[in-house]
Amino acid sequence: MGSTHARFLVLLSTALFVSIARAQQSPAQLSGPASGPAIPPVVATVPPSLPVAGTRGLQYTELQGCNADPLLAQLEAHCHFLPVARARGTGANPADARLAADGDACTIWNSGGFAPQAIEVSFAAPQSVHGVMVVPEMTPAVGNVEGVIERVGGDGIARPVRAIRAGLATRRVYVFLLEHPVTTRTIRLRTVGSPSWVAWREVRPFACAEVPQTAPPVPPVVPLPASSFSVVPGRGACVRNADCAPDVCCGPRTCSDRAHAPRCGGVGCPAVVSPFDTPGAGCFCNAGRCASRVLPRWMPGTRAPGRGVP
Repeated sequence: MGSTHARFLVLLSTALFVSIARAQQSPAQLSGPASGPAIPPVVATVPPSLPVAGTRGLQYTELQGCNADPLLAQLEAHCHFLPVARARGTGANPADARLAADGDACTIWNSGGFAPQAIEVSFAAPQSVHGVMVVPEMTPAVGNVEGVIERVGGDGIARPVRAIRAGLATRRVYVFLLEHPVTTRTIRLRTVGSPSWVAWREVRPFACAEVPQTAPPVPPVVPLPASSFSVVPGRGACVRNADCAPDVCCGPRTCSDRAHAPRCGGVGCPAVVSPFDTPGAGCFCNAGRCASRVLPRWMPGTRAPGRGVP
């Protein structure tokens, strides 16, 4: 009886071990890039004097279906996407970073939180990188995004190669050209400012047989309609929108007439999401009184999902 019971326990333990092992199979065993451990906490700043991919070095097209590849051919430099061996990210879903490097723009990596967040993709061997193609996922659908493209060396140190300050829109395909090609095994896209949780449908580095020419400027993002915003009463009389200004220099939500508003020239602010970052938000003159438009989640006394409102 004792030996039979012991054999039963051994068989039960073995079956349990196999079941757990199968349930915990690494995403590396799935199709597409493997996932890696979560990235350490990222810095919420962009280095000064870094070349900016904003009004230049950026090209876009509308996403058609789940394929974002056609834009690359428009560069006319014989470009091709680099095969990604591993992807990882910050936030609540680090393993899902591989979904942003699988060539399918209908799959999404969502960090589950506001900036700062980062996603990085690695190659099996060092590659020459000319740029990065991205497809953002955003709610609201348009907004100003600030970040930096970095190359991660074998020492694990991330070195910035291109700043990003541009108005982006969800499900739109963008190509960020680097100032000069860089040779690296890992490219990291670090977001430090965004109106929504940080999420990407695609983040795919590419190389070219020729150096791509500077892409044409991106048209300005169309602001959200006024009906998307809540109105926050301010203080002071006004005749036109230009008579009103933010109450504070950093992270404003309310506005005053210019006589009571601070002078913010030369003031440096943290690179965090601000209520006025969304196109269409900001100060305006409302029936002779200064007021502001903000998204409902930025209303005074509320808390934004994922972090407290400053």
